[in-house]
Formats: sequence, structure tokens, C-alpha cells
Amino acid sequence: QHLEMFIIGGFACLMPVLFVAICTWVVLVQLPARLARSDARFLASCSFLIRRFRPGAEIASVLFLLRNALVVLCPLATSTPGQLAMMNLIFYVNFFGVAFFKPWRVMVCNLLDCMMLFGMMVILDVGSISVTNTSPVAGMAMVMVFVVIMLLSILLTLLNGGYQ
Repeated sequence: QHLEMFIIGGFACLMPVLFVAICTWVVLVQLPARLARSDARFLASCSFLIRRFRPGAEIASVLFLLRNALVVLCPLATSTPGQLAMMNLIFYVNFFGVAFFKPWRVMVCNLLDCMMLFGMMVILDVGSISVTNTSPVAGMAMVMVFVVIMLLSILLTLLNGGYQ
């Protein structure tokens, strides 16, 4: 009885890895070949991976999936400073990648992504400072300020999109 649950749980844990592998195969191998053949049905069925990115930057969808998978694995680090450093490193690489390559189709989305990443990095840095701090009130106030800034950035982006 427990062996069956263990086997089912093992297969269930492999499903996200399989999804990332299939998405990588579709974007790196199948997409160029199907674009050359002008396969509209394939593009429509895989549009959830590529439609938000500018032409030539479709690999960003796979990189964002990998980033999300790495963020989920951060709690596996044994120490809190290690977890914070790992997550900060992931966000710094993502921040500079978005700032340099600008993968989103709309420029406002690139700016919003950078703003959100910057806010999350500040929150992580404040959290890493207050790990040893006994009075986290100042850190909490700073986190709340950046959460409000990030929410206002999202709201302004939505209003800008609605205006245009």
C-alpha cells in the first residue's frame, strides 16, 4: 500500500520536470522547424509559450520556467543565509538578463519586470539583514514600502495599457 503511494508520488514529482523538458524541446527544436514550414496550427497550440515574447526571444519562456523551478528549490538550502543568497543570485541574473535582452514584446513589460525584480531583491536584502536583527520593525516598514511601490507599478502599467 505504501509502495504504491511512493511510486505514484515519485511520478507526480517528475511531472514538472517533464513539462520543462517538453517546453525546452518545443522551443529549441520544434519551433524553428515549424516556423520554416509556416505551421499555423503548431504556433496556435504553443502560443502560451511564445506569444508574449518578441520574435527571436522565445527562449525566454523556458528560462523563466527554469527560474521559477530554481526559486522553488531555494528552501532546500540548509541555512537561511544560503537560501537568501541563492534566491538573490537567481533574481540578480534574471534582472540583468531582462534589462539586457528585453525579451518581452512590449517595452513596458520589460520595465515592469525589472521593477518587480528590483523590489523583490530589496525585500530579500532587507530580510537578510533582519535575520539576525531582534527588532524587525524598520525592516518590515521598508518591505511594506517596496510592496506598495511594486503594486503601484503594476497598477500604473495596467492603466497605461488601458489608456493605449
